[in-house]
Amino acid sequence: MSILLTDLTYQEHKSNSGKEPASLKPALFLLSEIFYLSQAK
Repeated sequence: MSILLTDLTYQEHKSNSGKEPASLKPALFLLSEIFYLSQAK
């Protein structure tokens, strides 16, 4: 699970390398969503 999360964060970093940390917001939302879904099982 943690591997998936770090991979997602890495992809986010790679695709937004030249931009401001504003791209962190969707990433955090995605992570929280994944966490919520994994807890719901």
